[in-house]
Order: sequence, then structure tokens, then C-alpha cells
Amino acid sequence: MTVIPFTSTTRVPVTRANVPDRAVYTVAEAARLLAISLGSAYALVRDGTIPAKKIGGRWVIPKIRFHTWLDGQADEPEQAFPATRDSYATASGGRR
Repeated sequence: MTVIPFTSTTRVPVTRANVPDRAVYTVAEAARLLAISLGSAYALVRDGTIPAKKIGGRWVIPKIRFHTWLDGQADEPEQAFPATRDSYATASGGRR
């Protein structure tokens, strides 16, 4: 067995496989967790319903803030996704 000594020049590429505990979700990951479409998730991120930050040109959702927000939504199920709910009411002629 050959042992390769660790030096400061040894670099390991950062991938999702070797960084399992990222501090943020992508919008696609949040959409999957909420069982909503990617477009709906982006709409909720843009209007501030889902707590997110735009870093460069990319939206990221801090996991702790996301789960805190989601836990608060359990108390008020009608207020969980106001943009989605309003869109449905408009599309159905105001009926629910």
C-alpha cells in the first residue's frame, strides 16, 4: 500500500458527494421537499414567501431559515403558499 502524504498542494474537488451537510438548499431541492413545481418554488422565492438569498445570479435557501419558516406554516395552513393559493383563486374565477 502506498501512502501519499498530505501537503498543502493536495486539492480535493468540492462536490455534493463530499460535502453532505451544506448549509443551504437549492430552489429545486426546496421544491421537491414541498412537493410543488419548480416554477412555483421560484415564484415563492422571488416574492419572499420562502426565505432565500440571491448570491451572484443564484438563489440559495438557508436550511435553518427554511425549516423555521416551514414549521411556522404548520400553524396556519391557509397561509402556507399565498401566491399559489391566489393564483388558483384567480384561475378558477374566484371560487375555491
